Amino acid sequence: MEVDPVPSSSNTLLDYSTTQVVPSPLRSTRSIHDLPTELLERILQLSVPPHAPRPYLIKHTVKLRRVCKYWQRIIDGCPTLWSEVTFEGGLDLLSKSLTNSKDAGLTVKCLLGLGSPSRDSKAMKMVLEHAKRWKSLDITIWIKNYRDVSAYLPLGKGAGGAPILSDMKMYNTVITPETASLICVDAFPRLKSLQLVDVTLGGGFGSLPQLEELSLID
Repeated sequence: MEVDPVPSSSNTLLDYSTTQVVPSPLRSTRSIHDLPTELLERILQLSVPPHAPRPYLIKHTVKLRRVCKYWQRIIDGCPTLWSEVTFEGGLDLLSKSLTNSKDAGLTVKCLLGLGSPSRDSKAMKMVLEHAKRWKSLDITIWIKNYRDVSAYLPLGKGAGGAPILSDMKMYNTVITPETASLICVDAFPRLKSLQLVDVTLGGGFGSLPQLEELSLID
């Protein structure tokens, strides 16, 4: 709204109250498409609650990219929105997450034993190829016949380990003496926290001088 100027001869409040009010022309509405790509990416990232239960991020990302083709293009090009990797959405979503996350560090949540062994094997193989990007690893095994956890970790000669992994949790699995000895600073040089829940531990771990927290829960 715009107000006509008060005549120069006027010096009373009444004059102000009787001035003519004229509507201002409507301003054009700007589209969200006019936002810089970097700003929209940041807005989308901040839309995820920082302490949301996992796997929240990837579900949130999938919903957001359904809004329109423009958002889909922006989201597919934003690596951090794909940095949470989970088996729950199937192999296609897992593949898309690993591809679209590019070089971003990964939060990996592996639920094994809910699907077929062949599906779990394929999923684990896909994730292991990106072990150098793991920042956090959470392995839950629902049936005991999956046995030793070595098949799900980048261990052994030529495996390369997980150089930036800082947090690892394992549930309901078996760690043989041989595997335990390979869980060491050479494989996980930045590992700070290791939590084992209902895990059968067959032997002591290798050298982990950098470890700050070790939890063993029956």
